[in-house]
Amino acid sequence: MRPGSNAIEGYKSGRNGNALTIREDVPGIIARGHESMSAEEKDLLKWLGVFFRKPTPGRFMMRIRMPNGMTNARQFRAIADLSRRLGNCVVDITTRQQIQLRGFTLAGIPETWDVLRGVDLQSLQTGMDNVRNICGCPLAGLALNEMFDASPIVRELDRLIVGSAGNPEFANLPRKFNMVVTGCLENCTPAESQDLTLVPALRADRAGFNVLVGGKMGSGGFTIASSLDVFVTHEQAAVLLGN
Repeated sequence: MRPGSNAIEGYKSGRNGNALTIREDVPGIIARGHESMSAEEKDLLKWLGVFFRKPTPGRFMMRIRMPNGMTNARQFRAIADLSRRLGNCVVDITTRQQIQLRGFTLAGIPETWDVLRGVDLQSLQTGMDNVRNICGCPLAGLALNEMFDASPIVRELDRLIVGSAGNPEFANLPRKFNMVVTGCLENCTPAESQDLTLVPALRADRAGFNVLVGGKMGSGGFTIASSLDVFVTHEQAAVLLGN
C-alpha cells in the first residue's frame, strides 16, 4: 500500500473490490481467536455487520438489517433469545431503524446468522461502503395522512441492492450511502439529510415520488438534498434506485 493511501480502499482492492469475500475467512478467524485479528479483518467484517469494539475486546456488535424498520414478534423473540444466550442482554435501536446485538463472541457468529436467517433477517452490508439500511416512515401503512404506503417499495429495493446473500455491485461505494423512501407527508425520516430520497408527489392527480439527491449529515457539516423535479411512479421506483 502506498504511503498516505486509504487503508480501506487498499483492503477492497486486494479483494478485487468485493469486501464481502471476507465471509470465506470467517471460520479461520473464529479458529484463531480475536487476539490474532488483523486491522484489515476487523474492518472487512463490518461488511458482514460484525463490528470489533475496542472498549470490549473479544465482545462484538452485530447490526441487523431491517428495511423500513419493520419487524414482527417472531423476529423480536429470536433477537431477544440471541441476546440472552450469546450476547450481553443489551440491544440498541439505531437511528436507521435497525437493531444491534451487543456482547457476543466470534464463536457465536455462525449460530447468530443461522437464527437470523430462520426469521428472514440478516446483517449483511450494514456497515462501511455500502447502501445502509433503507429507511421509511415508521408508521407506513398506518399513518392517517400518508399519501400511500411506500414500505413494499423499500423491501423490493432492499432485495435488489442486498438480497439474501449480499450484492457486490453495491458493496464498493466511495463511502456509506443513505436512502429513504416514503409516502408520508410529515417528513418524519427526514428526507433532506439523505444521499438519495423518494418523497411523495402528485402529477396529474397520480400519486408517485419526487427524487431528492445530495443530502448529507456527519463530517463536513449538514447539506440539504436538492430536488431533481423528476416524477417517478410506484412501478418505476425500486428499479430506478436499484440501478
